[in-house]
Amino acid sequence: MRYAYYPGCYAKGTAPELDSSTRAVCERLGIELEELTAAPCCGAGDVQQVDGPLAQGLNELTLAQAQHLGLDILTICNVCTLSLRQANVAVEEGRHLDRGSACLAVADPGCPASADGASDSAPTVLPGGATEDPPPAGAAATGGPVPPGFGQRWPLSGAEAAAATTAALAPEGLAYAGGVAVTHLLWVLWKDVGVERLAEQVQQRLGSLTLAPFYGCQILRPAAVNDDDVADDPTALEDLVAACGAAAVDYDGRLKCCGWPVMYVRQSAATTMAARVVRNAAAAGADAIVTPCPLCHAALEGCQSASATGSERLRLPVLHLPQMIGLALGCSPRRLGLVDHAIDTRPLLARLGLTLA
Repeated sequence: MRYAYYPGCYAKGTAPELDSSTRAVCERLGIELEELTAAPCCGAGDVQQVDGPLAQGLNELTLAQAQHLGLDILTICNVCTLSLRQANVAVEEGRHLDRGSACLAVADPGCPASADGASDSAPTVLPGGATEDPPPAGAAATGGPVPPGFGQRWPLSGAEAAAATTAALAPEGLAYAGGVAVTHLLWVLWKDVGVERLAEQVQQRLGSLTLAPFYGCQILRPAAVNDDDVADDPTALEDLVAACGAAAVDYDGRLKCCGWPVMYVRQSAATTMAARVVRNAAAAGADAIVTPCPLCHAALEGCQSASATGSERLRLPVLHLPQMIGLALGCSPRRLGLVDHAIDTRPLLARLGLTLA
């Protein structure tokens, strides 16, 4: 197995332990990674809300680099996975939009567009049978321009936006024609490596641990784009936990949002959301949480730093998915970056007879 590796921003900056543990696990399992060192940020949903065509261009740049290598993309972040997959959807849908259409499905595959542009050109029937000319492309119902936003109508046709992206990539000798698949390490481990083969590779069974799987929103939803597992009742993480020899707990919160998407505008609400997940996992008997998303990891660790002191203080370790897998494969805890955590992992390692030395 060989992939174009897209670590994203977070694993190359704030959470380097995710990158190092991913590389350690892939080495053990014979997964070859060709890092896309010139790939930009995926936009993380933030750029998409401000400038959808720009976000589309950023993701097509990454996809084009993978296409140049003849490889599909492997990511280690839920948000990166969704952003790149939605960009792929936009490329496919853009082929069915003509120059008369004002809708570009940059971030929202459900953006209402028709190939003949009829939805934008039909007059509005007023009370009494009178008609009103349609607003110009990109205009809101109030008559003013629609501000850039998620799934909004842009004052730019699909064909024009595609041409602009093509022009932006051309100086680098890149052009994205579609067809590059985007997957996540979770799905590679679960489906491509396979649970049985992974279990055969285990050197350090995690039988003394009880783990709480936490999926995060953007690896499961929307189900039309993320169809690798059943969105409302996934089993991938639980299956991988079992393959490592640990026990997985079912608890209220495993499929909830971690709060990260509202962290910068509603920090108190976001912290409350994350803390509720951690408390429920602890109450269910978990020794740690395991998640495939670095932003979920940051939220679940961060809420514990901000929690109350004393007996109410939360101190539940949060593992990146490849850290759990790496421990089971016999990788060094230090190589897995388990020293670089806000919540001390040494008590967890002690249960396995391991240290950070």
